[in-house]
Amino acid sequence: HPVRLAAHRALLLGAKWSQQPESMHIVKDAVSALRALEADGGRYRSLAAAVRLELWQVCLRPIYRAIFFGFDDVPELQEEVVGPLCVDPAWLHELSRVALEVLALIARTAATKPEAGEGGEVGPTALSASGHSLGAGEQVGGASVGDETADVPWENVWPNSGGDVLLDNFEARAHPVETSALEAHRAIVSASQLTDDFSSLAYCVPSFEEMFLRHSLFAHVAAPSSCTEYQVEFLSRAVVRKALLATGPIVDRFVLESVENLGKSWGVDLAQMRARFLLAMYDVGKDDMIT
Repeated sequence: HPVRLAAHRALLLGAKWSQQPESMHIVKDAVSALRALEADGGRYRSLAAAVRLELWQVCLRPIYRAIFFGFDDVPELQEEVVGPLCVDPAWLHELSRVALEVLALIARTAATKPEAGEGGEVGPTALSASGHSLGAGEQVGGASVGDETADVPWENVWPNSGGDVLLDNFEARAHPVETSALEAHRAIVSASQLTDDFSSLAYCVPSFEEMFLRHSLFAHVAAPSSCTEYQVEFLSRAVVRKALLATGPIVDRFVLESVENLGKSWGVDLAQMRARFLLAMYDVGKDDMIT
């Protein structure tokens, strides 16, 4: 089935990217395959949830753990290969875009639990188990191969496909994702786009040291009832930075998009954030760029 082929493609590309992490186009192709898992009217929702989670857990999560906490917790990564990339701003920017898209895809199937027999697969047949070719006289779909009198359409001659052990195992061991943990990870990845000082994130995110571990997406993360002073300070610095980096005759209306998305996650008043940006633009002498 095309959806299962897309699942295998995503996994193979993910494994390839793990060996060539500098080649971001590979993991982007893997994400394209993850999007294709939503085809067929959501019939393969459980499979989509399992494969998306697998790509995050194996390919992306360890890199973010290494970026924020070093390589001690992620022996599967080659520090001599990944280390230099973790200090490359352009690579980190592309990584964060990919990570946010994968987390968004996971969020679409976050509450999905594996279901037996999803997708209408039939158990392994004698052909799939033995791997031998059917000869004349052997039964396929109720008719004998080579029996010209059998009134069976040609497309029904082939046997039903057997189960896919690899994908079935991924589905069987997948767990529903905790929404609060997913939002916390998305906030951290978003925030990493807005600062070079990753140590400041420890003050902004509860249980920061517990993030990006194998179990992190499945454990509840307690969130403050309102935006904390550390989060407000972080966003204020991010707004000022956006003003300093703003270029062009007219400021791009999407210049604050990443800051506003993070602000929504942290419960910040977006009107105040935009007002702070306007003041920052005036302070740096760029008020003529605002229309």
